[in-house]
Amino acid sequence: GVPVVASDVAGIADLMGPPAPGEAPLGRLVPARDPDAFAAALAQDAAAPEQAQARAARARNHVLRAHSPQAMRAGYAALLDDLT
Repeated sequence: GVPVVASDVAGIADLMGPPAPGEAPLGRLVPARDPDAFAAALAQDAAAPEQAQARAARARNHVLRAHSPQAMRAGYAALLDDLT
């Protein structure tokens, strides 16, 4: 439930990018090894807390919907059904 700023390193873009085409990103990505960009992103979130909180809420809802134990179990069950 908190806004996330992260460096764009392997795998992170997959977690923080839009969960589906046309949807907004779930977090703010900055270039790797760029502390100025990281600081600027944090400052932008601090300057626009409503937008940052809205992004955080979308991210939390996505995680609960797509990565809850129930969702993971359903995904594994579907995979096993496909394999048999």
